[in-house]
Amino acid sequence: MIPGRTSVLQACRLAVAAGLALVLVCAFATFPIRAETADFVLPDDARLTVTIDAAAPEPYAREMILVRIRGLYTVQMTLETLDQPDLTDFAWMQLGRDRWTSTTAEGRPARSFERVMALFPKRAGVLTVPSFRHHLTLLAPDGSRVPHDVVSAPVAVTVQVPPSGGWWLPARALQLTDRFDRDPTALPPGETARRTVTIEAEGISADQLPPIPSLRAPGVIAFPEPETRTTRLTREGPVATVVWHWTLRSMTGEPATVPEVAIRWFDTRTRKTEAAVMAAATVAAPGRFGAAVAGTGERLAAIRAVAVPGGLAAGLALGLGLLLAGRRLDAAGLRRALSRLTPDPDRRTMRRAVRAGDAAAFRAAALRWAGRNGCVEDDQVATALAGLGVAVFGRPAQAEAPGDLRRRLHAIDRLMVRRRRRM
Repeated sequence: MIPGRTSVLQACRLAVAAGLALVLVCAFATFPIRAETADFVLPDDARLTVTIDAAAPEPYAREMILVRIRGLYTVQMTLETLDQPDLTDFAWMQLGRDRWTSTTAEGRPARSFERVMALFPKRAGVLTVPSFRHHLTLLAPDGSRVPHDVVSAPVAVTVQVPPSGGWWLPARALQLTDRFDRDPTALPPGETARRTVTIEAEGISADQLPPIPSLRAPGVIAFPEPETRTTRLTREGPVATVVWHWTLRSMTGEPATVPEVAIRWFDTRTRKTEAAVMAAATVAAPGRFGAAVAGTGERLAAIRAVAVPGGLAAGLALGLGLLLAGRRLDAAGLRRALSRLTPDPDRRTMRRAVRAGDAAAFRAAALRWAGRNGCVEDDQVATALAGLGVAVFGRPAQAEAPGDLRRRLHAIDRLMVRRRRRM
C-alpha cells in the first residue's frame, strides 16, 4: 500500500473516533442525573426538606431570606455529603456549621440534620431555590455499605421590586451610636474633636450598609478616616457593623453647626421605613478666637475708661487737621478719614500672631480684614495666605510649614496702604 495513502486513512479513522466520542459525551451530559437509591429504604426512612423563612410572603430584592435544609433519617449511615445547587439568582452565606442531633421519629431512633443559610435575592420575580441532594452511605441489613441519595423538592419564592429612593437598606433591626471624644463646643486652641459613629444592623452583610456621609458646615473642617466594616454570623442571620470616624476642627473659632444626617432603613419586621439620625453637632474653639476677641474688647473698654480724654482728643484733632486741610467732606468722607487714623484691630491681631508664630490666628485675622474690605478674592491676599490652609488644617502627613509670617504681614500692609489711598 502506498505510504501516503496509509497516513490519510489513519487520520480519517482518528477523526471518526473522536466524533463518536464527542457524541457519546454530549448524550450522557443531557441525561438527568438520577439519584442512587437503596431498595430497603422506605420514603419515610430518609427525608430532606427545604423551608423558606421570610419576614413577608413576598420579600423585596436584597432582603434576607432564611433557608433551613433539614433531614430526618431512621436508617444507619456511615458517610454523608450534602450537595448544594447553583444559586444563581441569590447571594448567599451559610450560617454556621451543619448540625446533627439524635431524636426519634414515630417511636424509632433517628438522626436529624440541619443547615441554615441566608439568601439575598438579586432581582425581583418568581425565583426558585433548586433541589439539594444528600449523598448517604447506608449500612444494609446484610452488613454491606450501599449508596443512597435523598433529594429535596425545589421551592419557589416571589420577590418584589424594592421601594425607590435612596440607599436600600432592609434590616431586621438597626442601632446607631454617636459619640465625641471631647466637648466639640469648647475645643482648646489648635486642637480637634474626634467623632465616632457606629451602626449595627441585623439581617444584612456589611457591604449593604451605606457609605460614609460627608459632614459639611461653614466654619468647620471635617476629615473622614478609613471606615471599618465587619459581618458576624449567627443562626438567625448575619449582623453587620460599620464604624465611621471624623476629625473635626473649627476654622474660625465661632460656633458652627454640622447638620444632622438621617440614615434611612427598612424594618423587615414592621414593614415600615425608619430613620437612624446622627444628631446635629456644634463645633467651636472659643479659646482660639472667641475668647481672645472678647478679652480684647474688655481691655479696650478699660483703656477707654482710664485714658486721658484730653490727650486723645488733641491727637485726633491734630491728625484730622492735617488730613482735611483744604478739603470739604461730607459725613461719609469724614468717616473714611477717621478710619484712616484709627488702628485696624485685625492688623493688631496679625501682628500679635506674627510675634507668637500662630499661623492659625494670622490667617483668621487676615480673612476677617479682607472680608470687611471686600478683597477676599484679591490676588495679593491669596498670595499672602497661600499654603496656610494646609499648614493649619492639614493632616500631619500633608501639613507644611507656614513660612515667614512677617513677610506675609508686609504683603497685607502694602494692600492696606493702597486701599486707604483710594478713599
